[in-house]
Amino acid sequence: MKEHDFGVLVDMMQSSLANDGTAKNYLSHLRRFRTWCVDQDASLETVDIVHVKQYFNEMKSHYSNTSSLKQIRAALRLAYRQMGELVQTERVSFTYDPESNPVETLSIDLGETDSLKAQSTKQDLQYLTPNEIQQMIENRSVRDELIIRLMFQTGMRVSEVTHVRIDDINRTDRSIRIRGKGAKNRTVAYQPTLDVLLNQWLNVHREAVFHAPNSVYLFPTRNSERISALTVRDIVLNAAEDAGLQDVYDTSVDGHELRLITPHTLRHSFAMAALDRGMNLKLLSSALGHADVSVTADTYLHVSDKEIIQGYRNFGPTIVGADG
Repeated sequence: MKEHDFGVLVDMMQSSLANDGTAKNYLSHLRRFRTWCVDQDASLETVDIVHVKQYFNEMKSHYSNTSSLKQIRAALRLAYRQMGELVQTERVSFTYDPESNPVETLSIDLGETDSLKAQSTKQDLQYLTPNEIQQMIENRSVRDELIIRLMFQTGMRVSEVTHVRIDDINRTDRSIRIRGKGAKNRTVAYQPTLDVLLNQWLNVHREAVFHAPNSVYLFPTRNSERISALTVRDIVLNAAEDAGLQDVYDTSVDGHELRLITPHTLRHSFAMAALDRGMNLKLLSSALGHADVSVTADTYLHVSDKEIIQGYRNFGPTIVGADG
């Protein structure tokens, strides 16, 4: 969906909601869902009921009450109903079948707020430490190691990694231009520790790939001019499995096992590592390509039980000689 069309949808939602607070919350939920869709290499108008159920499964690990989940559902239902109205009145350029609203008939158990993923991880957000990333890249091929390390160091989405072109990379200042939709381009950067591996891939290993001579992309394959999102996913899942970090937390509606460590986990890992090293929220939001800094805050500004307990130990009040 083009930015102009999304703006029309936002304006329509705002005008239809009398309460400013409700409008702000609804639009925040919509923007977050839109960002998630992009991360799945999809868009608001192309996702289906399977995507939506997966999204709500993930949201159960972010929210501890049913009212928040119901509000997300209400926000998305309204958005898709109004998308249908916009298409029917030809006020937008995207195509969408109002009869295929993926949220309208959504029926999920909102009472089980503690999802299987949250139960298995005991934390709100699944991410890996640098040491765990190191475990993942042991004994991988040059290409696979480069993909994993590149995603961890830059926070790129799967769809962005698969579309990186060689001329997008500035090896002097170690930056990569990300080609977003419309004018939404941004720049990410990688660390000097990646220089040797990147040179090995570009100067030796990439040249041996069948489609490399005719490909402008960083990662061609023997079957295509650029690597697919599915292949990247397999690379990450297999690396996590071999490192002993992988686990199954649920099963999708079509019977497929849902794995704990995915390519998106590397994006979360980048964000958490960046925050831990002192990157401010606005800069992190830009680095991740989020449309709104509130999406970044909602996703990453959380504290764990361990941090809360340590906070009590460090800063909790006491009365000397009276608390024994």
